[in-house]
Amino acid sequence: MTREKHKKKMGRREFLAVSTAAAAGGIVGGLAVGGIAGFFAGQSMAGPARTETVTRTTTVGGQTVTVGGQTVTTTQVQTVTRTVGGLEDAPRKIKIGATVSETGILTASVGLLGKAFKVAERLINEQGGIYVDEFGRRLPVEIIYYDDKSDPATTERFYTRLATEDQVDVLIGPFTAVNAIPASAIAERYGVPYVDAAASEKPIYNKKWVVGVLDLVEKWLTAYFEMVDWYKANRGYRIETVAFANSDEPFGNEVSDFGIKLAEEKGLSVVGHEKYTFDTQDFTPIITKFKAEDPDVIIMTDPVGVLQAIFWRQAFELGLRPRDFHPAFGLLKAVRDAMGPELANGITSDDWVPPELPYESDLGKRFYEKVQQGAGYRHEEYPWQTIHYVCLEIALKAVQVAGSLDKERIREALYNMRITTIGGPWFAEKDPEKFAGHGTILPVPIQYIGGQKRVLWPPELATGEWVYPAPWAR
Repeated sequence: MTREKHKKKMGRREFLAVSTAAAAGGIVGGLAVGGIAGFFAGQSMAGPARTETVTRTTTVGGQTVTVGGQTVTTTQVQTVTRTVGGLEDAPRKIKIGATVSETGILTASVGLLGKAFKVAERLINEQGGIYVDEFGRRLPVEIIYYDDKSDPATTERFYTRLATEDQVDVLIGPFTAVNAIPASAIAERYGVPYVDAAASEKPIYNKKWVVGVLDLVEKWLTAYFEMVDWYKANRGYRIETVAFANSDEPFGNEVSDFGIKLAEEKGLSVVGHEKYTFDTQDFTPIITKFKAEDPDVIIMTDPVGVLQAIFWRQAFELGLRPRDFHPAFGLLKAVRDAMGPELANGITSDDWVPPELPYESDLGKRFYEKVQQGAGYRHEEYPWQTIHYVCLEIALKAVQVAGSLDKERIREALYNMRITTIGGPWFAEKDPEKFAGHGTILPVPIQYIGGQKRVLWPPELATGEWVYPAPWAR
């Protein structure tokens, strides 16, 4: 089968879960949902701004003078003009709530997310806010967030505050499963619409108030193993064995467990599956077991990231040389920096919402570029923050589609709208048998060669060929 034919096959399977045309054509409550019905495009519905001129006379200096035989107080006429209908006069704010791991073990992944949220808030309000039909006008956006310290108990406490004291209109989920599972439970308890971000484990879903950006996280490696299968058949790559290592928590377990099924479906032999904890610093026992099996591929998954760099450096020192090393967080610049240029050269990983994707949205890529500039980061440095940005797109679109800040109407919009985000077409699954609420966005496999990222799969999005075996394995 030629590569060109495979492109057509991938198109029919709709790699990113739903066709762009179908997503852009969704109708909710009589409103077209998609790029045309943008956040700011509909704001002319608010009508022209009204101005009133207020003139008042003020006494200057408190002195009197005699003019024409009469004593008068010197005054100055001051004209004050203010705009009625601007954001400063808005009766209400659209309040979005979240927590951010600004401190703790997850900081390397989302440490600048709080800054990104506030930059987005400022830019949206500078452009006039979001039109909400119930108010017949534009409303300002306020994003309230707290540092969850990468700690589930702290996360739970702050989401309770966001729901009960801050009374936010929509919640955006925190980073990774250990925090997102309790956060989503709080949203369900208090009846607040919740958009899950970089987690998407099964326990988060099948709730009334919860939807997510991503497809189920267990499908993380779907595209990778499709790529492996194609390169074996069409490029003659010798890939027969694979070993898995993951942190022993929901994220790592779901990705590895489903990845093992995918590998076996593609005819690969799984020769190892080892688990570790977040405080692991010595991976010698795992490396020793893997070295005895000499797998072609090692896949490593945890939400910390730097642990994957520690493992890889120790593996090299102990002589472990798989033909491909696939760390789930290899996209993070901090992880590759910790590996060093030699060991990072040739690793494969996965990217969620890479800028190479051809999709546009209401706020759009240019808007997100401004957010990154204002917050001081690039996508490859904090790629998971891009997922949270997509959450913000979805949350604000739901408010606009609902035409209201009524939580039930926002929830209905989240479950019924189909939109295009910068990560691709999105909608929420409705079938409880398929874990209702999860989204549609999946990652794409990437590789770093000579410090440059190349998208490997699917073929229609690829920017380069997969180099296998990796340079350090030859």
